[in-house]
Amino acid sequence: MSETQGRDMSPAALANFYFWYFAFIGVFGTYFALYLQSLGFAAAQIALLMSLQQFVRIISPFLWGWIADHLHRRVPVIRITLILASLAFSMLLIFRDWVPMLAIFALMFAFWSAGLPLFEAIVIGYAEGDAGRYARIR
Repeated sequence: MSETQGRDMSPAALANFYFWYFAFIGVFGTYFALYLQSLGFAAAQIALLMSLQQFVRIISPFLWGWIADHLHRRVPVIRITLILASLAFSMLLIFRDWVPMLAIFALMFAFWSAGLPLFEAIVIGYAEGDAGRYARIR
């Protein structure tokens, strides 16, 4: 697949990605800080961990976008990065100390931040310039 990536997907499948992506963001952003507090982290440590996502988003999407464009394979890059983000997230079940958690968060967000920008490019291509079609999917 090249520039037609995603065109063989149904609007429901495209919308499904958005649902699960933002469901994770909503649950994670709302409740994970409370989990970190229950582990005994200080407010400054929790703030740094939770804000790390925004710092990683400055560089990571550009890197993954370049990789996907270079390979002409957006969908496989999205799948791989989200699988790797899930694997990194699962490491939180093992490590509960500050330094490992900082590394896990950086790794997880480096992979996670690739998904949405690449997927947006796919949906915009699918909508073929029709703002209404894009809005219905999103």
